[in-house]
Amino acid sequence: MKIISLPQIAWSEPWFFVLRLRDRRVWLFRLMLSLGISTVLFAAMWFGGRQALGLGGVAGVSLLAGVTLVALLDVSNIQREIAVYDDQIICNSAVSNWYFQVFQFKDIHRVQLMRSGEWGHPGNVMLIHLANTTFLCGVPGRISLDSIANILHRFGVKVILNGWQPSDSDTRIQVKDELIIPENRVHGEASLKDVGAGEPKLNSPVSMSGEVILAIGPLIIWLIATIATGVYVYQNWNQLSGLHLGLIAAAEFGAFYAGLYFLINIGQFLSARYAVGFARNQMKTRSNTILSELNDELCPVSILSRDTWTTVVARPLDFGFLQIDRNSRKLRFEGNKKRWEVPLSAVSGCRIEESHVGTEGNQKAEKRYLVVIDSLVDGKPWEAGMIYARTEVGRDTPESRHAHARTLYLQIAEAIRS
Repeated sequence: MKIISLPQIAWSEPWFFVLRLRDRRVWLFRLMLSLGISTVLFAAMWFGGRQALGLGGVAGVSLLAGVTLVALLDVSNIQREIAVYDDQIICNSAVSNWYFQVFQFKDIHRVQLMRSGEWGHPGNVMLIHLANTTFLCGVPGRISLDSIANILHRFGVKVILNGWQPSDSDTRIQVKDELIIPENRVHGEASLKDVGAGEPKLNSPVSMSGEVILAIGPLIIWLIATIATGVYVYQNWNQLSGLHLGLIAAAEFGAFYAGLYFLINIGQFLSARYAVGFARNQMKTRSNTILSELNDELCPVSILSRDTWTTVVARPLDFGFLQIDRNSRKLRFEGNKKRWEVPLSAVSGCRIEESHVGTEGNQKAEKRYLVVIDSLVDGKPWEAGMIYARTEVGRDTPESRHAHARTLYLQIAEAIRS
């Protein structure tokens, strides 16, 4: 495995998955082992001069110690973590460092994925077949078995899953809306240029500081207040009653929740509004801009490279304004780093793609929606994946992100059709 390697997909087994699969014989053996250890401990304590505890006390301590010692054998089985890399599967305990299993792809004969009920028990599982043995892993319901199958299939592992059709594409990225453009209607190419070094930037350290303050200002105030409250509690600990301490803790929790709510539903959009306003004013000072008009119809967008669409922190390649010029029938973009023009006749594809952040198979992953256009540059395929900046305050849900992306997609699609 590489020195720095991230899993293709990872999950935690359902709690006590291994323990729930044990039959009565195994539990009976565990019980007999506990009683055996307890008997030895009882004899050692009783005949070792611990009669002062009494017969019941010695028996109780011995029994408790025996059960505890046997239970420690199963600490690593309370919950396990499974991670699929590009060359191996790793299974380790989530609660201890005593358990660690590695299965190299070259040693795996096949992997069988089974849905709830297909293997005689509830819950989904992954059965790894090796040369002389098998290894069973639990799979929580939020993890897609199809995604696991596709990942293993891409790396050459034989997979068995009822109803599954192999796919080599990344299941985290899906097309949601698409404009079908006939090939015979596409002609021309996009033109890309670098923004001159002397042109004003669309952001600055001062503006970025303002964005941070607007977004997390209440959380900054909460942090300062928490430090001050901690000092106050420390200095007056003996004078504060339990009621006072409870009220202080409740106020701290409430203030933190309010700051977090502000960030998610208000702060991030106020920050975006400030950033867009600053960039718009900076754009007006550029002497060589390709935008025909600097008005409110310009669409603020971030350009993302496809390989960052599913990363937790997606750093934009560029930020700027997209202009849909219906008169000259062109799409124009002016950003911090690049400026480009695409004749509407040269657009070979226009769609919305939904990307799931993180590893594949997580049904509850954060979703991003990008408006994507395709064209040619110097005879080679080129695409621009754009996130349309939102400045309206409100709930930030996957549905609202999709709806916001559709407003830009529909404007571009209508301009191409006209």
